[in-house]
Amino acid sequence: MQPRTGKGMESTADDSAQAAGATSLPEDFCAEIRSFAEALPELDYYQVLGIERDAPTAAVRDAFFDRSKRFHPDRYFNKELGPYEGLLHEIYKRVVAASEVLRDEQLRRGYDQTLPPPGQSKAKAPPLVRSGPVKDAAAEAAKEAKTAAKAKPRKSLRDRGGLRAPNAGIQGLQRQLESSREKSQKQLELAREHGAKGDWSKAAHAARLALAFDPRDKKNHEALAEYLTRANAEGAQRMRADGMVALGRGEEEQAFELLSEAFQLQPTDAELAFKVAELCRRLHGDEPERALEYALRAAELDPRVVAYRKLLGLTYAALGRNAEARKELQRAWELDPMDKDVKQALGSL
Repeated sequence: MQPRTGKGMESTADDSAQAAGATSLPEDFCAEIRSFAEALPELDYYQVLGIERDAPTAAVRDAFFDRSKRFHPDRYFNKELGPYEGLLHEIYKRVVAASEVLRDEQLRRGYDQTLPPPGQSKAKAPPLVRSGPVKDAAAEAAKEAKTAAKAKPRKSLRDRGGLRAPNAGIQGLQRQLESSREKSQKQLELAREHGAKGDWSKAAHAARLALAFDPRDKKNHEALAEYLTRANAEGAQRMRADGMVALGRGEEEQAFELLSEAFQLQPTDAELAFKVAELCRRLHGDEPERALEYALRAAELDPRVVAYRKLLGLTYAALGRNAEARKELQRAWELDPMDKDVKQALGSL
């Protein structure tokens, strides 16, 4: 069974198609959103992110960024989204849930067991257009399962006599599955209680546990997508504020840790990526490749900002990649011919 986004997705996509004129988005992108939304209920998490089932964690992270850059509603805050706003939210929630599950080894293993063999699903997602930790929850579920496996049930007279009761193994497995479902249901109810109170972090944690106990229940996937998206936005805002306070105090290492974590939760914030790249260059100047990822993200998210292009060019130059450095600095100079730093950097290449 594939996790679904909730009933009504197909009709919502159809409504959007009929109301295409009520948006300032390009028509080809509107068609892409509609197509993705219509297929979404049948897509597994690998298809949502556009990656193979054996994709490493780094590929999951990169796919999450690419999908976020394409479908995060905040990327289009200055446009009239009309009926497509709801579709973008639904797509992004699934992207968040897919990333969360596939980046965690234990949750991913449990989820993989629910999937049909590769190639059996006919649904397809659009191709990638490139330009509180889950481990705690999974570990807790694994600990519960390990404890249950070690528990020794009382032996029947037949067992004590060396004769194993018929179907004992099947019955034991059934009891274990029933226990996991019960625990999953309790965690799901707890997640909904926290969600009703607006405590998104606790709601997301409980939803993770519910999913770890029963990865086949689509309600667990829906809950994780809903609550985790809200928890990430809330957490990113908090960590960004704390990071800026630390930066103001001159505590750059702490600021770097906080701001980089905030960006991982909210990967469409170009200014945040820029600040992390700047800090990385100052703190780890001997390892410019660490700053390159964030500098690239900032420039991709907002290519019209001179500071982002300039930082990317300087980072390429520090890596000795002069052709790429010259290209980015030239773009920065075209955006602002009066920038002396850009002119000087170009002259030094």
